[in-house]
Amino acid sequence: MPSTHVFRTERFFFTRKQPASSTPHGLDPALGLLHVTEDGRWSLALDLIEPFRPILVEALALDLFSHQILNRQLFESREGGVYLARDGKKKFLLQYERRMERQFLSEAVGCRTTLRAELERQATNYKAALENPGKFEPFLMN
Repeated sequence: MPSTHVFRTERFFFTRKQPASSTPHGLDPALGLLHVTEDGRWSLALDLIEPFRPILVEALALDLFSHQILNRQLFESREGGVYLARDGKKKFLLQYERRMERQFLSEAVGCRTTLRAELERQATNYKAALENPGKFEPFLMN
């Protein structure tokens, strides 16, 4: 089913981008608290993106299909599965980047920000919480 593949693609893409936010802070993206640590799994990246899933992963998938940015013609069957074709990947990545850079007013930081900046802030807050757990404030969309 194409929608299932889009969810998996988003999560895969998102977890590949998130380690870049945690590594500069001296955090190991493979050592998470909420997701089990396994070989080849970025458990901390999964932990840090969890609060963003509804507004990025699920909302993006809904937008892609409800606005017909992605449709059946942009998928291909191969190796027993259904995958985004080349043109589908291009459209997906364009919409993903637009969503990551779209500005919104954050009550938490008191100014306009982006999801990309909030992911970075999430990593910073997580590191600070390792020393003072009471200070951790997860991302909340207003």
